Amino acid sequence: MMAPWCDPRYISRVWCDFEMFTAVHEVQCPVTIVMPPREAESLRAELLRGNGLGEVWRVLSRLNVEEAQASMPEDRDNILQMIRDGPGYHQMNMVIVEKLKSWMLESCEGELLRDLHSGELRNETGACLSNEVGRLLTDVGSLNRAWNVFGEGRKLRQEMGTLETHAGAVLLSNMGEVLDKQGDMDGASELFARAHSIFEITGMLASPEYATLLRRQGKARGDRNDLDGKLELYLQARRIHEAAGSLETAEGAALLSNLGAARRQKNEIPAALECYEKAKLIYCELGLLDSPEGAMLLSNLGVAYLRKKRKPGMKHEQHEQQVLSNAREAFESAYKIREMTGTLDTPAGATLCINFADLKQREGDENGIHDMLEKARHIREKTGSLETVPGAVVISKLATQALKLGREDVDPIALFEEALSIREKTKTLDSEDGSKLRAKLGNAYLQKGMHSHAVASYRNAIRTREETQTLDTEAGAKLLAESAQVFEKAGDLVAATEAFQDARGVYEAQGMMSKEAGATFLEQLGDFRTRHGELNTGLKLYREARQIRKHCGKLGNNTALALGSKTVRIVLMIVMLRRMVRKFRAAKNPGERCKV
Repeated sequence: MMAPWCDPRYISRVWCDFEMFTAVHEVQCPVTIVMPPREAESLRAELLRGNGLGEVWRVLSRLNVEEAQASMPEDRDNILQMIRDGPGYHQMNMVIVEKLKSWMLESCEGELLRDLHSGELRNETGACLSNEVGRLLTDVGSLNRAWNVFGEGRKLRQEMGTLETHAGAVLLSNMGEVLDKQGDMDGASELFARAHSIFEITGMLASPEYATLLRRQGKARGDRNDLDGKLELYLQARRIHEAAGSLETAEGAALLSNLGAARRQKNEIPAALECYEKAKLIYCELGLLDSPEGAMLLSNLGVAYLRKKRKPGMKHEQHEQQVLSNAREAFESAYKIREMTGTLDTPAGATLCINFADLKQREGDENGIHDMLEKARHIREKTGSLETVPGAVVISKLATQALKLGREDVDPIALFEEALSIREKTKTLDSEDGSKLRAKLGNAYLQKGMHSHAVASYRNAIRTREETQTLDTEAGAKLLAESAQVFEKAGDLVAATEAFQDARGVYEAQGMMSKEAGATFLEQLGDFRTRHGELNTGLKLYREARQIRKHCGKLGNNTALALGSKTVRIVLMIVMLRRMVRKFRAAKNPGERCKV
């Protein structure tokens, strides 16, 4: 018996929690949860007011078997001891939360559909409830069910002639979000465009709901690698919220979280952290930090910590320890919230696992990286969101990890090609990220000795950067230098030389030759010249690189630039030997010019 629905007395009793866990998990027998009509009406009213989602997350996040009570203290102590000796508090909490979440979803969805089909709710109330229940299903990753519920609402509004209204635009915006999460970017864009048209016709372009549409359109632009367009829409949405006085709401906090992510992608970390901290403060004031939206914010905050630059005067070790500690705390909090709200197995939960994998990589935990990547892939397969841009990222990272570890049970080339196919389907292959993916595939081909395939992949990567006008960047220069080494291994020295020349041109044009990146490039070029007999040229390049690193204060961190790498030592030995031979011959034949 779930009463009251927003604070069920049943789950506050340790005997009841143990009973539910045993029935659901141990015995696996059917468990029926009922709610009095009065409570069902209360839940419906909260959903109509727009407060129901927050209350649902609060109910789930507050569950803690360890704090449950019993009439007899001795009974409580005995049951808690049985839990500690058996499944443990964490597992019991997760099982009960999952059961409660499923019940709430089925209760809301089932009752709504029954009333719609019976004709009892063929009115504005039914249309509004369809919107709210659809949002609830979207948040927990039940995208197909959400689409069906939204579809019922759409049919109802068409019957009532209210689809071309403000409420109809909100519904279409929500439906577009579902398609976007499923990877149907064209379908999402079509619905977003229609919603925009209705908002414009009804004169609601200054409403918070229109700002929500802009936020979703901004995310869609970001998926297509239009970061400037994404940021522009986010800032426009923020201005609307500020003018409407709705920035300090759950939707305003969600926008600030997205805005922080956009700033982070443009490497504006201080600005990103400012957005995240403001969003966090709003969620805390609303009591919504322990919600899926709060988990998303904390996950984004952890990523920003990982990319935070070292403060002047701070030691590297101290900075790294602080960054990893802050990121780990943020990710662990987000993970716990998603477990407690039953939203880990959602597309957003998969993204959190990817972020956790990045942390594990920074910590050097290879097993942890693999586990998190596999979990992310499993979640995306389960939620039908693998064939999306984030799904392609998961597969690409799994391929990179398999290639790095030399795993024989995984074919990295097949994984990279799968990711490439997904980007083709989502029309995001001809982008900067698509170029990076093609280069990774080329590297996989190279390691397998498939030189012609490697050359083709790198040429496609270069072409993509040319078309997206990102070749004249540091990343573009690195790609050209990397491509030169691939061309060299494939035996095409002319193409390799041209690629190195193009890379140097980009570095010089971008003013990076006097920086650490320029020094690294000169080392690579020096290696290339040395391998092909130009020893003096190679040594000159090494010395030039050494001076750059010395000027940047990076000489002590790089053995090659301290003239201590194997290649440089060999070059030095050869040059010194040549000089000794010259001196010997000059002493023997003073008038003769000797060449060695």
